[in-house]
Amino acid sequence: MPTRLCFALLAAAAVIGGAGCNLDSGPGSDARVEVTRQVQRGVTPGERTLAFDSYSGDVTLQDTTASQAELTFVKHARAGSKKEARRLLSRTRIEGRGNDREFAYELTSGAPGRTSVDVRGHAPQNVHLRLHMQNGDALLSGLRGPLDVKNENGDLRIGGAARAVRAETRNGSIEGGLRRLPSGAEVRLRTANGDLQLTLPASASADIEARTEAGDIDPGALPFSDRDLESSGAGARFEGTLGEGAAPVRLRTENGDITLRRGTVRRLPGVEGDTTARDTTRRDTLSSDTTRRDTAGLPGPPPAGPQQRPQQQPRPQQQTAPYTDQPPRLLRAPDQNRSGRDTNAGPSPAPSLPSPRADTARRQQ
Repeated sequence: MPTRLCFALLAAAAVIGGAGCNLDSGPGSDARVEVTRQVQRGVTPGERTLAFDSYSGDVTLQDTTASQAELTFVKHARAGSKKEARRLLSRTRIEGRGNDREFAYELTSGAPGRTSVDVRGHAPQNVHLRLHMQNGDALLSGLRGPLDVKNENGDLRIGGAARAVRAETRNGSIEGGLRRLPSGAEVRLRTANGDLQLTLPASASADIEARTEAGDIDPGALPFSDRDLESSGAGARFEGTLGEGAAPVRLRTENGDITLRRGTVRRLPGVEGDTTARDTTRRDTLSSDTTRRDTAGLPGPPPAGPQQRPQQQPRPQQQTAPYTDQPPRLLRAPDQNRSGRDTNAGPSPAPSLPSPRADTARRQQ
């Protein structure tokens, strides 16, 4: 056992060292470098679904009473050198597309295993949200519209839901807390490997079915009019009715416990975080990675910050074309009018003056 423990600690140390993002120790070093870039977006979804597709990274969204969604995307790229990490970062795209039914932000990357995108921001509290993830945790706080969340690997936390909720993950736990449960609003939580926890208001009217293949079920102190809890092999099964049973609630896990709680959840605590990252660009420096306008005709707000374009930061001399913020200026011969004045140059250029040495010679004569 001590030998196995020592090996496990050494393996963990190797993983942590490989995932670090401090400094590249030089040629031949196994240290990895992480480069990030921060991009801001805004959109007014209106009655449409706000969707996020193919995301690897953490997602944290909170409610707002405004009609606009204000979002910050933090793109990460990891490689053996900063140059290579920046190259991978330039291939990570956040594309926004809209129609009359939904507006979707889609992530594309040339190296999915070494890039990720974290999402932080606020969305209208009644928006219909669809979030499809690959790897990462999701925290949704105070959003009262219909929620459709799917994940492959990661935990899901939802607080303050007030309509239908569908949350699924393959590897991870799910925590759900409802503000209210309208009649007919279905709540479905499912995971293959992980625990489930659902908090329901005491006034909820629900028909609850819960099942775990390997784990326990705790019905809590909810006021069930009837209930049935029984063991099933290594797991358990539960059926219960709250009030008239007007809303179907379905909970299922393959390996994990299921817990029911009584209470009203309005928001999740502690979901705000600092989105400022090291080596951060505070605006989108890739023109091809920009969708500033809602393609369905409903313009979103401009990115957060001053309306004027921020002053361009100086670029290193060795920087290559993919990282150029603006296209190169084309030099052309000036157009002159009849008076000989450069019409393109404007009033700024001064006329050619004789050199001071020549002017002094003329005065001496």
